[in-house]
Amino acid sequence: MKKRVKKRLNEGTHVSPEVYTKLVQVSEGYVNQLVATTVICFNKDEKASRLNENHVFEAYFIMSGLIKSEEEA
Repeated sequence: MKKRVKKRLNEGTHVSPEVYTKLVQVSEGYVNQLVATTVICFNKDEKASRLNENHVFEAYFIMSGLIKSEEEA
């Protein structure tokens, strides 16, 4: 994470340690939500017997706000 952040900043830019901690927390929260949404998408798909990448893509689009979730529809 630290290397990815530093790579995108100007050389010599100070980044406080709390930034990295918060990035990890937010990332973990996002991944947890993506997994939960993916499982919801799979459970809605009556034809599917296996979880597949289409369920992940659908979950990503829902989370991105590109399509409405069932609760919003």
